[in-house]
Amino acid sequence: MKQSQQSYLSKIQGVVWSRDAGSLDMEKDKAYIIHQILMYGSLEDMQWLKRTYSLQNIKDTFMRQPSKVYTPQAFHFVTHAFLHLQDNEQPDEQSYLKTTPRYS
Repeated sequence: MKQSQQSYLSKIQGVVWSRDAGSLDMEKDKAYIIHQILMYGSLEDMQWLKRTYSLQNIKDTFMRQPSKVYTPQAFHFVTHAFLHLQDNEQPDEQSYLKTTPRYS
């Protein structure tokens, strides 16, 4: 991991609160990092995310590896304002909203 990536992850320990930021692997933990920053991060954190992973990579990860961490408002912001998903690309909210029951 590049030093700047490691130091930035350490800076946002509160965003990746359920793991030790120093032990995160940028590739293996990519989905976790992306979802945590999209839900809990600041706009500065989201800019770092786009510099670290391409927007297309973030979008692909978001779509292929859903995580039930989002509020309805955050989900709407991420899908419309950050990822700019088109109407035909909208993922199933049930796979992302933390207020909905998990699928068995």
